[in-house]
Amino acid sequence: MNRETDQESLRRTLWRIVAVISFLGAVSYGALTHFVAGEIADPQATVRVGVDYSTFHAAAQILRVGEASDLYDAQAVAAIRSNLRGEAVPATAAYVNPPAFAMLLVPFAGMRYEVALAVWTVLGLVAMGFSLVVLRTPRPWLVLAVAATSGNGLIGVRIGQAQMFWAALFGAILWRLRGS
Repeated sequence: MNRETDQESLRRTLWRIVAVISFLGAVSYGALTHFVAGEIADPQATVRVGVDYSTFHAAAQILRVGEASDLYDAQAVAAIRSNLRGEAVPATAAYVNPPAFAMLLVPFAGMRYEVALAVWTVLGLVAMGFSLVVLRTPRPWLVLAVAATSGNGLIGVRIGQAQMFWAALFGAILWRLRGS
C-alpha cells in the first residue's frame, strides 16, 4: 500500500465532494434567488425568507422608536413581524433574544425589511470571510463558499440567522489563541 497514492486519491475525492457540494449550493441559491425575486415582485406574496431575521428586525424597530418596554411584549413583536412579513404571525413567548442583539440591529431598523436582510446576510458572509483570511486559511473564499452553501449555511442564510457572525467570532477566538 503506497501512502502517497492513498493520500492523493483521498485529496482528489475530497475535492470532488467539495465541488459537488458547491454545485448543489449554487443551484439552491439560484432557486432561492428566483423564489425571493418572485415574492418581491408580487405584492400579494408572503415573504418566507428571513423568518428568524424578522424577529430581530422587529425588536430593533421597537428600540428605534423608543419603546424598549415593548421588547418582551409578544403581541407587539408579533404585530411588527406580521407587518414585515405580510402575513399573520402568531404571538409566541416573549422575545427570547437578549436586548444587546436588538441594539446591534437598530441601524438596520430604518431600512426596508428586504434590504436589511440582504445587508445582514452580506455582512455575515464578509465577517466570516475576513475571519478565514486572518486565520490564513488556504483558499478562504472557497471555504466560505462551501460553508455558505452547505445545508446549515444555506438554511441559516435563508432564515436570517447569525451563523456566519458566530463562525467569525469563533475564528477571532482561534486567531487570538494562536498568538498566546
